[in-house]
Amino acid sequence: MAKILKHIEASFEIVTPSFAGDADKNRAKFRLSSINGLLRYWFRAVAWPEYEDLNKVKEAELNVFGGAGSETDTKKHAFRLRAIKTAIRGYYSPQSQFDQKNKLSGINYLAGQGCIHFRNGLQRAAIKENSHFILKLQFIRPVEEKEFNLLLKAIKCLGLIGGVGSRTRRGFGSLVLQYLKVNDQTAWQAPQNVEEYKSMLAELLKANNDTLPDYTALSKKIEWKIITLQNNNTWQNALDEIGKQFLRFRSYGRHGKLPWGEKAKQRFSNDHDLVYNFCQGKKPDKNATAPERVAFGLPHNYFFSSLGPKGNVNVTGTQSERRASPLFIHIHKINNKYYPVVVFIPARFLPDREQICLKGKRKTSLPLPSNLYQPIKEFLKTLPAL
Repeated sequence: MAKILKHIEASFEIVTPSFAGDADKNRAKFRLSSINGLLRYWFRAVAWPEYEDLNKVKEAELNVFGGAGSETDTKKHAFRLRAIKTAIRGYYSPQSQFDQKNKLSGINYLAGQGCIHFRNGLQRAAIKENSHFILKLQFIRPVEEKEFNLLLKAIKCLGLIGGVGSRTRRGFGSLVLQYLKVNDQTAWQAPQNVEEYKSMLAELLKANNDTLPDYTALSKKIEWKIITLQNNNTWQNALDEIGKQFLRFRSYGRHGKLPWGEKAKQRFSNDHDLVYNFCQGKKPDKNATAPERVAFGLPHNYFFSSLGPKGNVNVTGTQSERRASPLFIHIHKINNKYYPVVVFIPARFLPDREQICLKGKRKTSLPLPSNLYQPIKEFLKTLPAL
């Protein structure tokens, strides 16, 4: 097969605040190591339907990104990654607000308590939206043509449905790919309207493999929607609206109400009752399964203020503390309009036979629901799509 020795240039815009950086929550920063990790992540995702064999995926990944293979087979990157331009517009500091009136309940919900406190503002620094960077990938050894094309596809995934920093699966740090060049020749241009974007997504996410992947990867089982909005002139409106839709679908409410006063639909009252009764010392029914909302990712924690200290319950896997959400929320900017995009990428949720653990003052284990991903599919059905 043909070997490829070329260079790639890719331009990106950060269109929503990015919680990028390291352990220092007081400082946000753009890091090439993070970008490299993201390219590697998306490479694995797009490689699975091409090989459907984990060893072959690892072999291709090793050939492009380097790393340790066998004891005698350690490879370096096939390319050098550098930023030939960065234009960071500024930073949000801790305790600042995305909205001075702090009425963006949807944004607060998507960020989570680790990034935003509803009263005290940001809990960590963030790179401001409308920042830009241009990457150059200079190949220093040849790779197979298929591997090169998979890398191009990974870059497109990063810039069409992905992001950089913490909470990217909830719309923060959304990246928009502006152009791709190969050997200084334009290889891809950004969509000029939402219909072009829709067509690009359909082509990008198309896959022929029917089986559920072993890890987060493309397959025929992917579902996605671009969401309609009455006002999509700002990233705040777009992210807040999809956040409110998500909160509206999932929340039991506080005293039966959502933060903006709307009555909570309480779709998952069985989850609430299961965990509340567990806090009260009641043993789950012998046929009980884990809360349905674990499908959106782990940990999935509860706090019942009326019960005091015993009202805290952590919900994780029995062996796995975390399982990233299979639901990706992305904000895409086209001609100064902002479109929420929701992509469901199903894969094996936990290792075989692993159960869900409820941990409070005591512990219990429950099997996963038989129709695990049904709540995510139902959420997608509630969303108004273009």
